[in-house]
Amino acid sequence: MVFSFVVLVLFVSAMFSFFHFYKPIDEKKIINRAISNVSGVRSPTAGLSSKQIETGFNESSVSSFLEAIKAKDLRNIPLSRELPKIKVVVDKVIYSASVNRGKITVKKADVSNPDIIITSTKSEMAKMVTNGRYISTSFKDGKSSLELIADKASLIAKGYIGLYTKVTGNTFD
Repeated sequence: MVFSFVVLVLFVSAMFSFFHFYKPIDEKKIINRAISNVSGVRSPTAGLSSKQIETGFNESSVSSFLEAIKAKDLRNIPLSRELPKIKVVVDKVIYSASVNRGKITVKKADVSNPDIIITSTKSEMAKMVTNGRYISTSFKDGKSSLELIADKASLIAKGYIGLYTKVTGNTFD
């Protein structure tokens, strides 16, 4: 009788532990992670030299730069439909970018009320797209710039801390 009771307690404990600590496999999350790990392969500028990117510079080039600085990790403010908006000025040509659920959309147009403004040249953008380690160097050397426009609370809520650190090499103060 005591043996049956001990077996029953052990069985119930095992079941409780299993259901309490078991985390089901999230196939969608695994697939998205795998896609994001190879996203550089699908980049329109993948395999191109700096000169080729500079010569054919367009929205795809800006999108590749934004992918390189992890802009896809930005999000809208919780309980808001306000998307992260980035103004990118390259050799005085204005591009607007927005991020919606990890998808970066770039247009050759101005944007109203951007969160940040990134200014650079085609040459610098091409170098940054082909060499991700060069990104913070370009900004530290003053060849590219990042201007924070939105208030600090909005920038933090939208996830700009990581992007700012990646781009400037500085902490977000």
